[in-house]
Amino acid sequence: EHYSLTVARTVLATGETVGVMDALSDPRFAQQASVMGMNLQTIIAVPLKEQNETIGAIYVDRQGLSDHFTQGDLEIVQVLASLTAVALANARLMKQQMDNVLQLDQLNKLSRSVSRTLELEKVLDIISQVTLEIVKAERCLIFLWENEQLAFGAGRDHDGPLTAQAGRERSGTICQKVVDTLQPVHVIDTGQDAELATKKSVLNLKIASVVAVPLLADSGLTGVLYIDSRSRVSAALEKEVAVLQAIANTAALAVQNSRHYREATVDHLTGLYVRSLFLRRTEEEVRRTRRFGGKFSLLVLDIDHFKRFNDTHGHQTGDAVLRLVARTIRDAVRVGLDVPCRYGGEEMVVLLPETDAVGAVVTADRIRKQVESAGLPTADGELLSVTVSIGVACFPTMADSASELFENADKALYMSKREGRNRVSLYTAEAPIS
Repeated sequence: EHYSLTVARTVLATGETVGVMDALSDPRFAQQASVMGMNLQTIIAVPLKEQNETIGAIYVDRQGLSDHFTQGDLEIVQVLASLTAVALANARLMKQQMDNVLQLDQLNKLSRSVSRTLELEKVLDIISQVTLEIVKAERCLIFLWENEQLAFGAGRDHDGPLTAQAGRERSGTICQKVVDTLQPVHVIDTGQDAELATKKSVLNLKIASVVAVPLLADSGLTGVLYIDSRSRVSAALEKEVAVLQAIANTAALAVQNSRHYREATVDHLTGLYVRSLFLRRTEEEVRRTRRFGGKFSLLVLDIDHFKRFNDTHGHQTGDAVLRLVARTIRDAVRVGLDVPCRYGGEEMVVLLPETDAVGAVVTADRIRKQVESAGLPTADGELLSVTVSIGVACFPTMADSASELFENADKALYMSKREGRNRVSLYTAEAPIS
């Protein structure tokens, strides 16, 4: 080890100046190869102090006894040490202020970003992404409090979004504490924590540091914001708790608003959007297309012989058929772009922005085939066959208004039914009136 490091560590440990007139005869350092190799003779090492805390050291040395340091040299080094300590303190304060400004800017960015959407999936992804940008951690997971238990909502690491599997790979002990106490929980070093040191989830993932804070809104607990790291981040983690709490406050309000929006716009039975949202979004697409050009399409879908399911097997089976078809539609469309809705009864619609007639027919036929191949198992082991008929129309090539677009897609649906059901029909001017 180099001699200067040994001297500096001595200064840091004692907080006192080290002065050596003859290093070669000093029993503390004389045997070090660097001393002997450099023929060092006289050394001064002065502590850098900030509010009585030693934060560093200035080290200087000379060769030869005839050129040793004087008392004046020592005083000069001590003055330089004092000035350096002040400069370091100012630099740290400046960095802290800049970090605070950056964090405030990022928190404002978070507020602006989540205010632009009410879709829960987008809100959660934004929160997890911004959290990783602000807090020095490796993973961020968000859990939603639903039906008296935590469910995975979203997650990210530095490589991108995480799947629900990541939600199972976390410290459930920490999250449960947050649920029980409604208070933040942070562990700087899991290896020193009696409860976490032997937890399999912690050991398997090599988690060293963990923070979890509750998402609290007017309606109560809405979830838990959880971060962890494989490195011990020392006391700095404690400072992050306040930042995480600010993030959590924004997140809790955003989640609550998203849930209220979902309750107002999503059909509880099928999970599809409600009719009023469909009508509004269709008008928006018409205005957008008229202004910027392009095309968009509409699918109108009806479950074949739906009344038979209710009459023969009961309304619970009818509801199961609705859920099956709705789930198939959701799986087949583009998340965050297409708009699947329950129009009424067994009739469903799908708005396809930026999609021409050819693309719409492809999507419609994919839905039709997937519904047909799924089938619905019953309690007695029977597999019920479920099929759908679909009509397709495109704006502006097949309609001049939102109402005419729906009317023409509905005419195409009637054509599918008339020609035997379980098929897709594209609107033509010759389509029969339903």
